[in-house]
Amino acid sequence: MLFIILKNLIAVACVYASYKVSKNFFDDNQKLLRIIVAFILTIVFLGITNGILNLITPSVNVEKQLQKEKIFVTLKQKYPKEYQSIVEEVKLESKINKLNESEVVLFADQLLAPLALKLVIDASDNSRYKFTKSYSQTISLLKNKGGTLCYDMMHNQDDITHAEMNIVDEVFTESGMQEAVLTIINDNKIGKAVASQRDMDKMEKKIFKQLMRKHGEDITLLINPKNAVSVEDKQTVCQIVIDLYELMNDPNSKVKMAVLRRNMQSMSPSMTSLNTKNSSTKIAAPVLTPEPEMAAPAF
Repeated sequence: MLFIILKNLIAVACVYASYKVSKNFFDDNQKLLRIIVAFILTIVFLGITNGILNLITPSVNVEKQLQKEKIFVTLKQKYPKEYQSIVEEVKLESKINKLNESEVVLFADQLLAPLALKLVIDASDNSRYKFTKSYSQTISLLKNKGGTLCYDMMHNQDDITHAEMNIVDEVFTESGMQEAVLTIINDNKIGKAVASQRDMDKMEKKIFKQLMRKHGEDITLLINPKNAVSVEDKQTVCQIVIDLYELMNDPNSKVKMAVLRRNMQSMSPSMTSLNTKNSSTKIAAPVLTPEPEMAAPAF
């Protein structure tokens, strides 16, 4: 805050100094030229002072900041090499762009996303079940808020406002998302369902047949979510995703759990931020995207 105030004061001083300098070189009959010169000098002065201020602005202690976040504390314990790699990249980015505390966490979260996705795929069925259940609950709660927030979280994060992010934070707390992510990080990777290719293909067709019975031609929105333009269409996308997860995420069916893992492995993921605290992205979860031929199987 003090640096913002200082910058504002310096900006005023730069404008005044530029005006005085230009006035010394040009008389009152050259007002237009004096204004132009003053403007140019102001830009030069501000450029110099901003450069100086950036050099003296105290940088955030990256590791200290990340260790305030439970997920990064756990990540450091379970995956120290990957954690340290994230820390070094954040330090480099912070050195270049002078990240503040919230930006440090946000950037670290973005670096965590690929690792987190891999952990979800490699996790035991039990941990993946808990994670997917929480994620499905998250999408459902966001959908129930109305509007397009659930869709934006999956496909249009740049459009989410600060006020909406506060709603998202509340939803993530309610759905137990942070605990689910921690479960994935702590997972021992023991206990993964195995099924034959034939059985998984058969089950996948059965699942999409059930989706088609409920949603009809709207199922195509799952394949091409960008075609969802209206609020109603975007709500439909959310509901199809919820239904898809609920049909696949069945711990009592080894074949379904194997299908879920296979889809996570083969998807081209549409990543959605799973904010768990202070609007920081803790992990990115996949929205399963079926191949076009699977959306309308022949029976």
